[in-house]
Amino acid sequence: MSKNVQIMINKPFWLTKSSLGFEQSRQFPQLDSKETVDICVVGGGLIGNFIAYWLSEMGISVVLLEKDLLASGSSGRNTGFILPGTVEHFNRSMTLHGKEKALAIWKFTERNFDQMLGIIKDESIDCDLQENGSLIVASSKQEDIELKESFVHLSASGIQVDLLTSSELEKKFKSDQFFGALKTKVGAGIQPVKLVNALSKILSSRNIKIYENSPVLDICEYESNSLQIVTEGGTVDCAMAVLATNAYTSQVISGFDDLIFPFQGQAFVTEPFPSSIFDEVVYANYGFEYWRQLRDGRLMIGGFREKDGQKGEGFSTEVNSELIHGLYDYFYQLFPKVERVPISHAWSGTMGFSKDGLPIVGNTKMPHCFVCGGFTGHGLGFASAIGELTAQVMVNGKGDASELFHISRFDGG
Repeated sequence: MSKNVQIMINKPFWLTKSSLGFEQSRQFPQLDSKETVDICVVGGGLIGNFIAYWLSEMGISVVLLEKDLLASGSSGRNTGFILPGTVEHFNRSMTLHGKEKALAIWKFTERNFDQMLGIIKDESIDCDLQENGSLIVASSKQEDIELKESFVHLSASGIQVDLLTSSELEKKFKSDQFFGALKTKVGAGIQPVKLVNALSKILSSRNIKIYENSPVLDICEYESNSLQIVTEGGTVDCAMAVLATNAYTSQVISGFDDLIFPFQGQAFVTEPFPSSIFDEVVYANYGFEYWRQLRDGRLMIGGFREKDGQKGEGFSTEVNSELIHGLYDYFYQLFPKVERVPISHAWSGTMGFSKDGLPIVGNTKMPHCFVCGGFTGHGLGFASAIGELTAQVMVNGKGDASELFHISRFDGG
């Protein structure tokens, strides 16, 4: 690819008119007064909207605050994958967490998949759903060994998953660059900004107030065991609050620098391709690279974090053109028979990685202020179910599977 090719740098495709049909702009006012509610949700991305959705299902009054525009953070900068499991292959997840916990986490993400698709269909949400399953492909002999080991354990535990050979992949992709793959029906692609916009409209219809361009400046505790959330233009008095701010949690409240930290990811989308190449969302090279084909034929590709000399650390969303060009060439080396089409949009986004690779749900040092974050690149794989769990933990003190993700696992460690 010529490095002189002109592409729309740092404009996430999901936020453009080409994808949405309009340019994403402010839909809700800035907070400029005092609100009093049961719970304040800080963060207007996928997780914040799902937490508010499940709180509203419980009859809880909510205000949702977003510092910029809805979905302008990682929710509008990802590649729209709903995947099973965690960032690690299942065999590695068993080593890290034990087989019982690893299996419980996998089943939790299966539940999330079913739950998200149920909401999308029940609420008639148009988010360009492509429900074609997922492929986790091996880019090396070692990775193939690990996927086969994962297959054995998943199958023995009753998880529906198929194992594809290198010859099957060569026939499927017309490429001899892969050693094998796991295929699962749990996997889909969506347009995440359309999903956030639809959820926000549902919340508004339930009398939940949403405010954009309202960054939180301070969180104050009252002696009456309540909180005041302070923004530039107004305040929210509430019994509890939850920070659905993922990578940016440490910028809102102290004590999270070592628990949730930012990593930058690169992605691009091409001009429409004239024929179908991929059905499933594809996760390769231990999740460092990933791609899918959109409904209009565009190829969307992300990754190369491991090639970043700075290791992608930090809050910058500046596009690394060298990585984008390298990722483009890498993809076409994998698929030499695929016709090269130009990149139309390239961008970067900030992901929130947790200390142990699992989401974190629970209290901060302020007992009535909670956090939900640290998805380690798999936010959509947890979004609805973790939102429901967070709502349960806040209202009831615990929830189904809360022991898997509760912040108390870091106590004393």
